[in-house]
Amino acid sequence: MSTAIPRSRELEALIGFVNTYDELESPPDRLTSIGVLREVLDRQGLDAMGSGLTARQLPAARRLREKLREVFVLPGDDAKVAVLNELLGEAGAFPQLRPADGGWVWAAGSRRTGLGPLTATFAGTLANLLTAGAGDRLGVCAGHPCRCVFVDVTRSRRQRYCCELCNDQMAAAAYRRRNSPR
Repeated sequence: MSTAIPRSRELEALIGFVNTYDELESPPDRLTSIGVLREVLDRQGLDAMGSGLTARQLPAARRLREKLREVFVLPGDDAKVAVLNELLGEAGAFPQLRPADGGWVWAAGSRRTGLGPLTATFAGTLANLLTAGAGDRLGVCAGHPCRCVFVDVTRSRRQRYCCELCNDQMAAAAYRRRNSPR
C-alpha cells in the first residue's frame, strides 16, 4: 500500500526554511536576516505568517530550523514525535481546521505571537506526515556535501537526493570512479 504524501504550501515552505542552511552555498547559512524567512514564506503564499516577525527573533528562528531538521534526521517515528511534541508545546499549539483543496485539513494553530504560529504550523505539518504513515519519507540528501532535506514522493520510496543537481553530481562522480585507471 502506498502512502499518499499530503503536499502543501506549508510543507514546501518548511522544506525551504530548513534548507536555508545548505552546505553547497557559500556561506552555508543563508538565514542572515528575518527577511530571508519572510521570502521563503512569501514564495509559498504564506506572507501573513512572516509579517509579525522581527530581527530579534532571528536566533530563535535558527533554533527552530535546527529542531525541524532533527525530525528529518532522527531514525524512527518515536524520536521524531518527541521533537514535534516539544515544538508544539513551545508554540502553545492547538488543533484547528484550515481550508485545503476545496476541503478541510487538521492543522496546528497558536495564539502566541512571533514564531509561535510558524512553529505550530511547521510542527503540525510534519505531524500530519507522521500520522499519514509517511515518517519514513523524510530524508536528508545523500549527495556530498549537501545536507538538504526532502520528502520522498517516489512510488518506490527510494529517493536519496534533494534535487536533480545532486543526483546528477553523484552519478557523475560514481561514473568517474568506475572508469578511472587503477
